[in-house]
Amino acid sequence: MLRDIENDLVEEVFKIHNIYVPKIVNKCYTNNIEKKLKLFLCDTYDDLKKVAGNDEELNAIVSELERLNKEKYFGALYDAAEEQKLLEESARASGKEEGILEGSLTKSKEIAKSLLAKKVDINIISECTGLSIDIIKSL
Repeated sequence: MLRDIENDLVEEVFKIHNIYVPKIVNKCYTNNIEKKLKLFLCDTYDDLKKVAGNDEELNAIVSELERLNKEKYFGALYDAAEEQKLLEESARASGKEEGILEGSLTKSKEIAKSLLAKKVDINIISECTGLSIDIIKSL
């Protein structure tokens, strides 16, 4: 499916299949098919060119990928998808970090309550838990 961002049009001209390429590459195929599959594992155009080697067909594929990447329309589609992916990963990481901090604060408060019940000096509790004296007093 392609989305024309400027005109808000959707064209369903492609089917997307998720394939775990590293496993497929390890199967027994002819060299040319194996090379084509290895193209999917490349991260840079230099890597693509190394895999393509002197093969005219593979070099044509690499050239077409380079051409498409330079086109505003296809580049915008890729950039939008990549940006969305980065935003989602960032949100997950931020949420995870926030959860860890919240859990740590909760644990520190539980420890402080326990120490208060044992009549430990509030300054020592603050030093050991990292909680402020005001927070400890509010417990």
